[in-house]
Amino acid sequence: MRSCPTARTGTCWCRVWAATRCCTSGSTPRPARSANEPSGAKVKEKAGPRHFRFTKDEKFVYLLNELDATIYVFDYDPKKGTLGKRVQMVSVMPPGVQVKPWAAELQLTPDGKYLYASERTSSTLSAYKVDGASGVLTPVATISTEEQPRAFAIDPTSKFLYVVGEKSDKMTAYAIDATTGKLEKLKQYGMGKTPNWVEMVSLP
Repeated sequence: MRSCPTARTGTCWCRVWAATRCCTSGSTPRPARSANEPSGAKVKEKAGPRHFRFTKDEKFVYLLNELDATIYVFDYDPKKGTLGKRVQMVSVMPPGVQVKPWAAELQLTPDGKYLYASERTSSTLSAYKVDGASGVLTPVATISTEEQPRAFAIDPTSKFLYVVGEKSDKMTAYAIDATTGKLEKLKQYGMGKTPNWVEMVSLP
């Protein structure tokens, strides 16, 4: 089990692979912890919950499952720190590609308009348009990218995306089309061996 707190609510979230469950617990000061009600949400057996992202208004949560490469969309109650009903489930796998899924990263643009996910086996990035009112995702495009794209990041202006390939030892910079969410390749850069993380830092 791995746990990570939300940025704003103080709720402690955990991802449990064995139980295929995404769970929450209240923000009671340590050492006491009490489970929220409902305490979690069930995903498909052996889906492997990996990363999740909150919408800016905290009405929805997007959960990426590593082992079946799916994204679950859940309603979220920020006051109670609980997940509601599952709104949608979409596959990150490219259409017609028959390989073992191995999803890696999930990022929401700071402006909340688009969601992106990487899949390592097919070496692809998938883009989705976000409906702010319903949380529903609409597929935009899936593109080939760096080999085994373990991580990527989006800049604070929502204009650029940077992805690294663990097997390519390179990073590619993309421009994000503000109207469609599609990615336009700008430039490729050499990296060190097996890059697996991208961090955006704002300098004075």
